[in-house]
Amino acid sequence: VSWSASQSGTLIYGGGGCSVPSFCSYAWEDGSDMDFDDLVVRIFFTIVADTTPPATTHALSGTLGNNGWYTTDIITTLSATDNAGGTGVASTTMDGSSYTAARTISTEGTTSHTYFSRDVAGNTETTKTFDLKIDKTAPGAAITSHAASAPVRGTISLGGTASDATSGVASVEISTNGTTWNSATITGGNWSYSLNTTTLADGTRTIQGRATDMAGNQTTFSRALLVDNTIPASTFAASPASNSWYSGSVTFSGT
Repeated sequence: VSWSASQSGTLIYGGGGCSVPSFCSYAWEDGSDMDFDDLVVRIFFTIVADTTPPATTHALSGTLGNNGWYTTDIITTLSATDNAGGTGVASTTMDGSSYTAARTISTEGTTSHTYFSRDVAGNTETTKTFDLKIDKTAPGAAITSHAASAPVRGTISLGGTASDATSGVASVEISTNGTTWNSATITGGNWSYSLNTTTLADGTRTIQGRATDMAGNQTTFSRALLVDNTIPASTFAASPASNSWYSGSVTFSGT
C-alpha cells in the first residue's frame, strides 16, 4: 500500500510514501525558514494492512426429526466477524442476495444454500455451503384389502397402501388393541400383514394402523372388521321318534 499527498507551501518533513503498517507524519510551512511559525498543516495517521477475509458461520433453529430431517420451517442465522485489527465486515451474501436478517426456509425436500462475507478492504471470504432437509408432511396410508365391516375368520392377509413424497416411508405398523404394535412388510408403495383373527373375540373389531416417514412424521388409519370364528351350533330332530322304523315319508327338522 502506498499513498501520496500535495499541499501548497514547503514540505518540512515527510513525503514520498508510507509502507504499511507504519505511522506516518507530514507537515507543510507557508514560509521558507522551516521554523514552524508559518505552519499550514500537519498530518498524523496510521496505515493498516488488511489482507485477511472475514469469517462467517451459520446456525439453524427448527425441530429436528429423524435421519437429519427437520419437521418444521428452519430459521437460518449468519454471523460474520473480521480479523482483529481488520477493516470490518462490509457485507454478507446468502443464496445470491444481501443478507441483513435471519431467514426462514420452508421449502420441503433437500435444498442447498451458500453464503460468504466481504470486508471493507475488499477481501472476500471463500463461499460456504450447507444442505437442509425438511419434511413437514405426514405420510398417507390406508387398508385396501378389506371393505369396512367385512366378515373375516382365521388368518387373513391384511394389506394396503403407504406413501410419502418427501423423505419416504420408514415403517407401517398394525395393532388390534392400540397398545401392542407389529411391523408390516413394505413393498414399494404397498404393505401387507398376516393377522390371526382367532386371537380376537367375535364381533366388530377395529384394526388400527400407523405409518411413519423417514423424518418421523406419523399418520394413523383404521378399519372395522366383523370377526366370526365360532362354528354355528345345530340340532337334528326326527319325528315322530328316534330309533324307530318308518315307512312312507318321514319329516326331519333341526336348528
